[in-house]
Amino acid sequence: GINDFFYLEPVGSGEKPGTLRVKNSRAWVGEIEEACLRPVIKSPKEAKSMVVDPASLKYRLFLPPIDPKADDLEVELRMAYPLAYQYVRWGAQQRTSQGQPWPNVPSVGGRKAWWLLGLLPRVDFLISRFIDRRFFIPALRQTEIADTFFVGESINEENINLLIALMNSTLYYFEIELKGRVNLGEGLLTFYGPDIKSTLVINPEHISHNSKANILKTYKALQKRKIKNISEEMKQEDRKALDAAVLEALGLDPERYLPRIY
Repeated sequence: GINDFFYLEPVGSGEKPGTLRVKNSRAWVGEIEEACLRPVIKSPKEAKSMVVDPASLKYRLFLPPIDPKADDLEVELRMAYPLAYQYVRWGAQQRTSQGQPWPNVPSVGGRKAWWLLGLLPRVDFLISRFIDRRFFIPALRQTEIADTFFVGESINEENINLLIALMNSTLYYFEIELKGRVNLGEGLLTFYGPDIKSTLVINPEHISHNSKANILKTYKALQKRKIKNISEEMKQEDRKALDAAVLEALGLDPERYLPRIY
């Protein structure tokens, strides 16, 4: 692929309002309209808390809001976003280390316009392929994702937050531990598509109204801080409150079962 083109790092504000000065790994530095740059998360380390903060992310994804059905995409881009158009012209002149022009690279060559990723699917949460000392499922808001993650979407939009809250309970972490694979060094857990599909998640629609409200309240409190390593996380009172709320929703006594879980 040609990630060098699509991933850009902000280095400051542009000279004109609505623009951003950015650079790529090919040492290109210039200004592009902010509307063409979407926050993107590339590494699990960038996710610090339960909700990914777009403003804290290091990179932007080149994604002009151009209708992919337009007759002439380059004309549309030039008219609406001239700075982004100049960047595309620069990219068209670049070659891979094997001497292949970027527009002809197989991963983009079949597109109507090699530089246009098109409309990306809605993503509600992400799951890391590799899990080490932190266990959590971050919610995603107005952020694109790199291919180092698996992503999820709630079938029922009304239950998005509740579903993510349930997946951040320690009970779901047990599912990850049971279904994940320890096949890398130092105990790193790999968690791929088939493993994720095999996990059991509490159905949000089967939870009472009062239990839903309690779970969401404790989940919201947990969003206010950074997630710690698992050994420290289990000592936090807000963590215990979320797990207690989930246990109560299942009809289990937290005083009896929380000590067993921890």
